[in-house]
Amino acid sequence: MIKGNMKAKLPRVGYIWVDVRDIAFIHIRAIEIPDAAGKRIFITTGYYNNTEIEDIKEQFPEYRSNLPGSYEK
Repeated sequence: MIKGNMKAKLPRVGYIWVDVRDIAFIHIRAIEIPDAAGKRIFITTGYYNNTEIEDIKEQFPEYRSNLPGSYEK
């Protein structure tokens, strides 16, 4: 996105995201905890909304021209 490959307008959606470091930690814990064997583990940090991309434009004006336009109407 910062390279300017996603110039289309942002859709108004939210996603559930997780930091890869947290995923690595959970993988290790799943190996260490016998009761985790054969179980599915759901991990999330929380919701991420495209409004945060709009905030990036303010914090990093040097990337403003590469980031997508405002939200779709």
